[in-house]
Amino acid sequence: TLEEPPDRCVLLRVAARPQRLLSTGRSRCFAVSFGPLRPAELARLLRARGLPEEEAVARAALAAGRPGKALGLDLEDLLARRKAVLETLEALTASPPAAAASVPALAAEIAGRDEVTLLAGLDLLEALLRDAAMCAAGAQGFALAHSDLVERLDPIGRTLTADRIALLVSALENLCYDLRLNLNRLLVAESLLAAIAGGPLP
Repeated sequence: TLEEPPDRCVLLRVAARPQRLLSTGRSRCFAVSFGPLRPAELARLLRARGLPEEEAVARAALAAGRPGKALGLDLEDLLARRKAVLETLEALTASPPAAAASVPALAAEIAGRDEVTLLAGLDLLEALLRDAAMCAAGAQGFALAHSDLVERLDPIGRTLTADRIALLVSALENLCYDLRLNLNRLLVAESLLAAIAGGPLP
């Protein structure tokens, strides 16, 4: 067990969000961080495996720095999903009062048919929000996961501001964690989108 491992035993715990682990377990661990690969580096690795340039760049942008995810994702489906999430962000930030009425329909699209679909949508939402904040701060190129969308992400970042985006991303991460408590998928998506449109944070 983690509490009293046998001699000469090494236990490895892998976690994407170690802050979500119980503190009693974390206190017995030595953290070794493996950050995600930068999109440009991941695209280079994918090209080395024989993928065409355009596909390698697209997979790298959508994989959040994870090589295994980059190789296994359904590129066509994920690009369509990214387009829908980006259009949702644009609608909510271009005219927040007018967009408020469309939140339920937009939330239904992000919530999808099951928790897996919702989590994929929330991952895209988080990545696009982070990139929007970085665009507004002047970052370009290799620093962005979705560097092909700079012209569309910059106005979103300027409208929301980096501080608001930081609060939105934190709320998003908390809601992803709380989904294990059987939260209603549609309400999770609606509360996040309403916050993006200027409503209170969930």
